[in-house]
Amino acid sequence: MLLTNLFNLPTFQAVELTAQIQRIAYMPTMLEAYGESLFVTSRSSSPFIAMAQTDEMLSLITTSPRGAPPVELEKRPGDVRIFRTHRLAKASTLYVDSLTAALTAPDWQMIQAVQAEFADRAARIRRDIAFTMEWMRFGAIQGRVMDADGSILDDFWESWGVGMPGWIELPLNDPTANLSELRGAIRDLLRTAERTSKGGWIPGRTVFHAFCGRDFYDKLVTHPALAQTYLYHAGANELRGQIMDQFEFGGVLWIDYRGDDAGVLAIPDDEAHLFPVGGNEVFRTIWGPAEFEPWINQPGQEIYAIMIPDRDRGAWMRWEGYTYPLFICVRPEMLRRMRIKP
Repeated sequence: MLLTNLFNLPTFQAVELTAQIQRIAYMPTMLEAYGESLFVTSRSSSPFIAMAQTDEMLSLITTSPRGAPPVELEKRPGDVRIFRTHRLAKASTLYVDSLTAALTAPDWQMIQAVQAEFADRAARIRRDIAFTMEWMRFGAIQGRVMDADGSILDDFWESWGVGMPGWIELPLNDPTANLSELRGAIRDLLRTAERTSKGGWIPGRTVFHAFCGRDFYDKLVTHPALAQTYLYHAGANELRGQIMDQFEFGGVLWIDYRGDDAGVLAIPDDEAHLFPVGGNEVFRTIWGPAEFEPWINQPGQEIYAIMIPDRDRGAWMRWEGYTYPLFICVRPEMLRRMRIKP
């Protein structure tokens, strides 16, 4: 079998490759694992996403006699913002001279060998794409999505015209701070977030999670006012055989956020960043369409794969993976920041 014929098999066509890479399993990262409870997912056939923000307020209805016309609902204009999905692309080139041994094997073994090589490369690219998307989710829960080079892709504070809330300082360096003082600061935070959520907070379902830096978490769980509370949670988790890296206090789930080994996904040591889980579309994931046939004007998929041959010399085949996500914070006014009081 000629190599060109091999890559013309249906297995190596764009639609089949895309289906295959979507089936590749990878370890879900922390924010991705929240699923729809955090990021509500939708698909768009356009790379441009228009979103309207309205200040929906409850209003009292004046009573009226029977037979009188009802009060007409007053329509409020929406404040429209245009966002664009972002393009992530990575490729790997397989050179023919690296397949010398495979090309001397029987046809079925050659197909298996080439498929295995591409599957390995596809899995590595998918992991990199998944890590980059987690980086974007990580930015969205803090109100600002950054590119890999540190430049700003989306600043949701600016996009929605919302002022970034100031720091809330917890006196974790003060061993004399009592439990009521700590609870009071957290309770005020929750009340403020609920009142300013504009319908984003769902009573009984929405809770705050806090990604904590190393020092913040350690000082929180070892503070004299909280030590017994933490030990109670730790003891219960130990009986269940679980590692204690999170606990609930004051209506907030505090999480010792470890991030990745390289420190790309990391919370500064003395900080904690809080975000609502189970809210009314506080965060959204929108998948945009690919820029190639056969996906033009089709609802976006999570990832796409195509094969590019060296048509001039037949020296290589290039595997390319693409994704077009938008991770957006619709209600940045609900985000909060904490740090250790100096």
